[in-house]
Amino acid sequence: MLYKEVNKLCTWTQTLNRLKADEKKFAHQLENVQMVKEDALAKMKVKDDELVLMEARTNSMEDMKKELEMKLTIAKLTVFKAKLLFDTLAKNKERIMAEVKQSEAAIHYRKGGL
Repeated sequence: MLYKEVNKLCTWTQTLNRLKADEKKFAHQLENVQMVKEDALAKMKVKDDELVLMEARTNSMEDMKKELEMKLTIAKLTVFKAKLLFDTLAKNKERIMAEVKQSEAAIHYRKGGL
């Protein structure tokens, strides 16, 4: 009977020792999992930061694109305005030249008529 009790005690002690070893092993695995999780979260944070930076760059590029489009529109309007002014000057020149010719003809007629 005592032998059985001692045998049970030894078995329980061995089981307890195995459970303690398993507990240490699981604690170590848990630490490893925690480190992997923290590393993954850190990498995710870096990716989020990179995404924010890329978004800022994209917004900056879009702003620059809008600014360039606005400058291009202003340049087109300036060219159009210059063409209108040139056309106006050409028409005025033609009108003035016609008036000069008319005046010369009138002067010539008056000289011839005197």
